[in-house]
Amino acid sequence: MKTIVSVTTAAAILAGSLAGLQAQTKSHVISAVKDAQWGPAPPVLPPVVNPTPPARTVHIPEIYIRRGNDIVLAPAEDQAVAQRYFESQHGDVHGGLRMTLLTARTIYHVREPVRVLHVVEAVDASASAFVMGPKPVYGERLDGIDLALTPEMPDYPWVGVYDGAVVPGPAADVNFDVTTYTFAEPGRHVIEWKLGALRSNQLVIDVR
Repeated sequence: MKTIVSVTTAAAILAGSLAGLQAQTKSHVISAVKDAQWGPAPPVLPPVVNPTPPARTVHIPEIYIRRGNDIVLAPAEDQAVAQRYFESQHGDVHGGLRMTLLTARTIYHVREPVRVLHVVEAVDASASAFVMGPKPVYGERLDGIDLALTPEMPDYPWVGVYDGAVVPGPAADVNFDVTTYTFAEPGRHVIEWKLGALRSNQLVIDVR
């Protein structure tokens, strides 16, 4: 009787083992690709990109003016106007250059001096800035009338002899004579700088 019980128990254990084996076999059945259920893909690291070097920024140097036979630093007010260069309007680019006129403001009183600063910017490496000066101003116009001298040369820097530093673009040349206007009556005036294909922004001055 004990032997029968033992055989029966062994048979039950064997049957259970076979059932468990069948259960394990069913959990590892290889399905066809069309029956597969896909989960979300694992995160993918972004590709490594070489950083682009920062673009070279244009430095606005100090302005010098003539005082008699001497060349001296321009007043602090002029220096402050020059540092607002990138906030101002500019002329169109031609041949890698653009011209800009600057003033402290656009509204003045009768007989109050209007000081006009001049900037030539070499916007990229295709042009260079002739940064020494101050150089004479050619081609400036007031209300459409050319009041300035005839340039010595047709191309920038428009002087016959230049013996100074030349800086490849991007660079800015601020060293031109500062022109000054006073108006005896109220009114609106337009100042522009034009030489060859280069044309500056227009300064619209209201005198009150």
